Amino acid sequence: MTTSQTTGTTEAPGTAQAAGSGTHHFVLTLQAPAGNGFLMHTFTGPITPPAGWTRAEFLAELRDQIADSHPECQGAHIVFWSLEPNAL
Repeated sequence: MTTSQTTGTTEAPGTAQAAGSGTHHFVLTLQAPAGNGFLMHTFTGPITPPAGWTRAEFLAELRDQIADSHPECQGAHIVFWSLEPNAL
């Protein structure tokens, strides 16, 4: 079996904010089949989720936005997911 890996880190769609801004910071790593191997992509950034949203709602919306912008990630498996308050 031959495997290959493509990795990258990008700011997720809809999260363009000034560095350090946002009430939360997220990291989402996805893995999907690609040819005879797979691709792995990490999305990260600051975000202020809409008031009243749950972690599950935010994750679903984030995955939808990523799939719209990165079709190769449609149906990808979650390898890592973190949503934490941005303040130290």
